[in-house]
Amino acid sequence: MKFSAIDVLITCVCLISIIFCSTIITIIFSSVFRSSDEYLPIIKMILFLVFFFLLLGGIYPRVLRLFCPAKDSIFSSEDSTIECLFWKQTVFSYELTVSIFAYIIPVLLRAPVYRLLGARIGKGVLIAGKIVEPQMVTLGNYSLCGEMSLLMAHAIMGDKVVLKKITIGDNVSVGAHAIIMPGVAIGDNSIIATGSLVPMDTIVPANEIWRGIPAKKWKSVDPFDVKS
Repeated sequence: MKFSAIDVLITCVCLISIIFCSTIITIIFSSVFRSSDEYLPIIKMILFLVFFFLLLGGIYPRVLRLFCPAKDSIFSSEDSTIECLFWKQTVFSYELTVSIFAYIIPVLLRAPVYRLLGARIGKGVLIAGKIVEPQMVTLGNYSLCGEMSLLMAHAIMGDKVVLKKITIGDNVSVGAHAIIMPGVAIGDNSIIATGSLVPMDTIVPANEIWRGIPAKKWKSVDPFDVKS
């Protein structure tokens, strides 16, 4: 995927604007700590980083989605459409935020963070892995993404980028190191075994266990079985 001069220009303008806004907000909030002059530089630095990553990783992608909601798309290397431009800005935001903190954020806090970034996440969800393109991902209630698992809603094929939604139902278990590709839909109570690769556009029915590279049905599972 090529990045044009306009991509670089918009990225620089947005980054400078976010830094400026973060600085102004930091100055306003740091006035509360005037009595702590000894620690004021440290407080300012912490406040700046908090506001910078909040604006860049949380607010900016939400603004992009207001003007151009996430949807299944195919972009070429020469694509100059507004959808492609906004997608590149979303990637820029993601790479400077979630890609850095994805494995630092505690497991219990990852669901709220990904929800802030646009993922549709139900209640009781645990995410120990990483979600790329969270605005394209839906996770149902009480589902689990194991350690180092990867939900990736885009794939690069030659000079094209394929962007497709990932839908995971309720009570689904995605095993450790498993990879879920774009366009995958997994039904309720199903299990993706550890280390498996679910190829693009695969439909996994409810109440099934899939494993392997590429993942195939192994056997059915009782919806009341305990997930392993």
